[in-house]
Amino acid sequence: MPYSIEWERSGAVKHFSGVVAGHDLLESEQRITSHPDFPHLRYVVSVYPPATRMAATAAERMHLRALRLGGFTTNPHLRFAFATTDPVIRGNVESSVAEGEALHPIKVFDQLDDALHWARAGT
Repeated sequence: MPYSIEWERSGAVKHFSGVVAGHDLLESEQRITSHPDFPHLRYVVSVYPPATRMAATAAERMHLRALRLGGFTTNPHLRFAFATTDPVIRGNVESSVAEGEALHPIKVFDQLDDALHWARAGT
């Protein structure tokens, strides 16, 4: 599995590694949104080390968007932070935000500590 989820009191941190395919993104999102504590979570931080690559088809991105829109209905107080120095991953996240694929607040950071600080500030 190219990711792991670290559950915290008020949120979750997803650590990705290697090549992350669209089905990995969907599976990780489904694990978050189906968690019994999802309505009470306040943040999700996704961490991509520099060597990680991410790729998703248009259909996978649409499914991911549906999960996030449904998640917004259940928990509109959630914040999403991304920690990556990879320009492609940063561009994918920023493109998703620009295309309206998420309603929650989303920010991208170079450093994990900055992403965690911003995400946890909303708790």
